[in-house]
Order: sequence, then C-alpha cells, then structure tokens
Amino acid sequence: LAGVRGSWGAVTTPSPVGSCGRGVPRGRGTPHGAGPGGARSPRLLDVIHTENKLYLVFEFLHQDLKKFMDSSSISGIALPLIKSYLFQLLQGLAFCHAHRVLHRDLKPQNLLINADGAIKLADFGLARAFGVPVRTYTHEVVTLWYRAPEILLGCKYYSTAVDIWSLGCIFAEMVGDR
Repeated sequence: LAGVRGSWGAVTTPSPVGSCGRGVPRGRGTPHGAGPGGARSPRLLDVIHTENKLYLVFEFLHQDLKKFMDSSSISGIALPLIKSYLFQLLQGLAFCHAHRVLHRDLKPQNLLINADGAIKLADFGLARAFGVPVRTYTHEVVTLWYRAPEILLGCKYYSTAVDIWSLGCIFAEMVGDR
C-alpha cells in the first residue's frame, strides 16, 4: 500500500523506530470514543520525528462521509446506518468533551468511514482544550455551512455546543439526502 493516497493522506509502511530513537508500537490506538462502537480517531501507527517536522502515520480509511454521501445521493443513506453513524459520533464527541477538547471543525470531510460501518473523527488541527475560566477563542473556525450561530455572530466565548451544532447539521444533511 506504500504511496497509495486515501481520504486523509498517504499510506506508508510504518517503521518500528522513529527518528527520535524511541519505538512506537504498531496498532497503538488513540481512542476518541466512549466504549465499544464509539467514534474513534484513526489508529496511530507510527510517529516520525525529523529535525523540523513531526509526521503521524495513521491507519488507512477508504473514504470520508462526504464522498460516501455523494455516492449514495440517488438512493440515500439507509436510516439504520444514519442512526449508527450519529450514535457513534455522539459517543466520540462525548468522550472529547468529557476530556475538555473542542473539535471545532466537524464536517463530513473530517469524518472517516470504513466498510465495517465504523465512523471516526479526524482532523483535530483546530481542536482546543477548554476549561474554567473560559478562554477567548477565534471566531474563524468551522466550515461556514457547519458553523454555530454564536460563532457566526462573532462570539469569542463558546462551548461544546459548537460541536453539537455542527453534528446536527451533518445529521440533517445525511437525512436530507434520503
């Protein structure tokens, strides 16, 4: 699979030892879900640290939710599958929020799926830790179509509700394609 491009990047064969001299076990998971069946992030397979860059090698997933919805646009996504995806995503968000992490960029392109019906949260590039006291955040996050009203109105103090709003938009999009 070396050199094959997927929905989230290039696939490589992980090396057993990173450049930093420490080995990273293959298949080491980075759970972002609560319990079995919860949405998780793709498994971290390797960490490669060079002088100026850090590379994270994740498991390969065949497509993202956007591509899946586009390919299912004629017949729509089956209702049981929509329910399963929503349940997994809510579990994954509950895990993130319980660990004080805001994703801040939920959209179909950042939700990766496999043939077994699992959906995984991806692209934590805009994610932030939150806590008390509430910090100010930028309002230039989340793709416009999935942006919560408080962010659209320029609020600099927001909470986990922004992720729930985005997930609600994604749910409506899945059901609306039926």
